[in-house]
Amino acid sequence: MRVPLSIGIGKRTQIASASPAFMASEVPPLEVPHWLLRPARMIKATFQEPEKASAWYRAQVTDLTPAFMTDHDKDPTRQAERFTAADDRLSWGGDVVGGWYLRGTGFASVQVVACSANRIRPTIPCPRIP
Repeated sequence: MRVPLSIGIGKRTQIASASPAFMASEVPPLEVPHWLLRPARMIKATFQEPEKASAWYRAQVTDLTPAFMTDHDKDPTRQAERFTAADDRLSWGGDVVGGWYLRGTGFASVQVVACSANRIRPTIPCPRIP
């Protein structure tokens, strides 16, 4: 089985509305595969194996958890369910998307976008990673 290239993308961002410069911004796109159109500087990690992509996702979310705004999002049972779903989705080449409001006005977006090709938008090429 050919394993898709997974691209881990995540960044704490301030909530902002789309503008003409949207494709150059760090605001999460409306369609997950559109991350593949963003500049390579926004790619935080790449993986060949789904297990490594899942471990990266878990680490990113775990690091952010103390800053989540709601106890619901911090709940360990809910967190375990989120990670199990991510493991499953990445195992068949799907994308994983997570977004949480943080204390204050922040929003955290952590996404793993499958590439090679993306199942939703197969015409979008994988970005070239230096």
